[in-house]
Amino acid sequence: MVKAQKGRIRKTPVFREPPLELKHKFRFVFFLLLFFVLAGSGYWFVRSDYFSVQALIVEGNDRLSDNEIVLQTGVCEGQNIWDVDVSRLEGNLEESHLIKEVFVQKYLPDTIVFRITEYAPLALAAGEGRFIEINENGAVMGLPTSIAGKGLPIITGLSFEDVSRGELVEGKGANLALCWAAEIRKEERVNLTEIRLNEDQQAVLVTDDGFEILMGPQEDLLQVKLDIVIPIIEDLRASGIQALFVDMRVPEKPVVIKQDG
Repeated sequence: MVKAQKGRIRKTPVFREPPLELKHKFRFVFFLLLFFVLAGSGYWFVRSDYFSVQALIVEGNDRLSDNEIVLQTGVCEGQNIWDVDVSRLEGNLEESHLIKEVFVQKYLPDTIVFRITEYAPLALAAGEGRFIEINENGAVMGLPTSIAGKGLPIITGLSFEDVSRGELVEGKGANLALCWAAEIRKEERVNLTEIRLNEDQQAVLVTDDGFEILMGPQEDLLQVKLDIVIPIIEDLRASGIQALFVDMRVPEKPVVIKQDG
């Protein structure tokens, strides 16, 4: 009988995978670390000088200088473009009585563009030995040394003290004069060149050939009164009659008066 030989039996080592739960933990930690690395790199990148504002471009401005507009916004070169609040910049500019519309846009990585629409002058106000240009808000647009070629109606009888560009002209009769000036700018049938405020703050419109039209103190019925009085003036002109006074305080009953009676 053959005896079995005694000896050591070699066992092949078996590789055991880590439990599934542990694998998930390793994977979570790995992606968490990767996230922080990427987030930190991204934050460093967006805060780098690459996104520092280098160009401030102003378009559409005529009377206001580029520097005046940029100073009003509060933004400056070197500021990180991600810190620039476009809505706030637009709000700062809209506070100006000289700017009608504004649109601000950022262009990455370093440019901000301001697109401006300014108010146009509506009339010239005469007083204190000088003229001022005013817009529909009643804000001073400029202080011209000459009115030649301006083509704007002139407002007389409106008192104002020392004013500078951008300030509002306030006082008795200012709103009435501005309302009439706006209507005159729309009117093309006659050449109305002056808005005169008399002592009672009633508006008198004056044409380039001497017709004076007392329109009264009302701010309403402006276009209605113009539609009535303009055919009257045209008929008087056709008849060769000039320099008359037309009372339009009661539009249903216009009165034509000769200057000498």
